[in-house]
Order: sequence, then C-alpha cells, then structure tokens
Amino acid sequence: PDAIDRALLRPGRLGKLMFVPLPSSDERTSIMKTLSRKRPISPDVNFDELSEQSENFSGADLAKW
Repeated sequence: PDAIDRALLRPGRLGKLMFVPLPSSDERTSIMKTLSRKRPISPDVNFDELSEQSENFSGADLAKW
C-alpha cells in the first residue's frame, strides 16, 4: 500500500485492498523464462541462479531487466 497513490485509497475509489505477495523463486524463474522468449538470450543463462539472486523482486521488477 505504501507505493499506491493516496488518492486511490480514499473512500469510494477502490472497494477492496488486495495483497499480492512477491513471487517465489520458482515463480521468478517462470517469469524470467516467459519474458526471455522474445529476446535473444545466451543458452548458458541459468534462470534458477538468477532467480535466487532476484529475491524481493516483483514481476514488474523482473520485466525491467
């Protein structure tokens, strides 16, 4: 909620707040593999290792790399 504009949190704007947890290591691996389909990626890239190094990254964070 700290990253959401306060104007959106005023009564009547959003009916409910939802918590979306950060992706797990396996989910980050899947996200990175999906995002890399449209990009030239070296075959020696280890997505599992990258996933471990990207703890606390959201899907949006991963999409920026």
